[in-house]
Amino acid sequence: MIYTEPLFLGITPTGARNYVAEKVASLERPFFNACAGRFSVVEAAIKAGVPPQNVFASDIGLFSSIIGYLADPSKKLEDLGIRILDPSLELKGVNDPFHFAAHVMLILKLNQMKQTNLRGLYRREELLASWDRSRDAMRRQLETLVQNIAGIHYEIADIWDVVSRVSQEDATFYASVPHYARGYTKMFAAPNLKWNQPTIPEFAPKDFPLLLEKLGPAKCHALLCRRCEWEETIPVNCPT
Repeated sequence: MIYTEPLFLGITPTGARNYVAEKVASLERPFFNACAGRFSVVEAAIKAGVPPQNVFASDIGLFSSIIGYLADPSKKLEDLGIRILDPSLELKGVNDPFHFAAHVMLILKLNQMKQTNLRGLYRREELLASWDRSRDAMRRQLETLVQNIAGIHYEIADIWDVVSRVSQEDATFYASVPHYARGYTKMFAAPNLKWNQPTIPEFAPKDFPLLLEKLGPAKCHALLCRRCEWEETIPVNCPT
């Protein structure tokens, strides 16, 4: 196969991920991860010793919500209301949530392959030709990830709401905020999918100083990751 790019971009770098995981585990407090993305930090934190039941993850996109709903025992995947609009991609007679989730993930991957150049067209053709095999591989990846984070709490929530709720708690907060505008929209454009999408605006990078301002006086232990140069001044009383 020639499509080697990851489905989700913006994963916390390994060094930062391991640092956050070790820090969160050492603090031994409830761990809130907004903008959970691919759950790489959640996975690392649990591996470092954080009990899954002490993890409270959130995000607003379909990709993350599929993973979160599979990992949270109180959630059901069908409650996301995912509908496939393209008859050629429709999946019928399947009740296995992991099979369906892998199928939808693969549609998201297909949508990332541009139809405006030959490379993109070839990649799409190859993925469609190997669909069943690729879906099985996607399912195995999903099952491994969900197994590693099973038992967490997940909700579809605005980062600003999470910060408001958690800032005065004796807890740990972490977010790797999007570093370019409308990141999820650009990454996961899905004209062939519908779901119970929340009416929550994406985090705007220009609001990063406001996030620092809100976390500065917070009682919680706050850690942030930003994949670009920081020009803002971090408040001296911010426990990051």
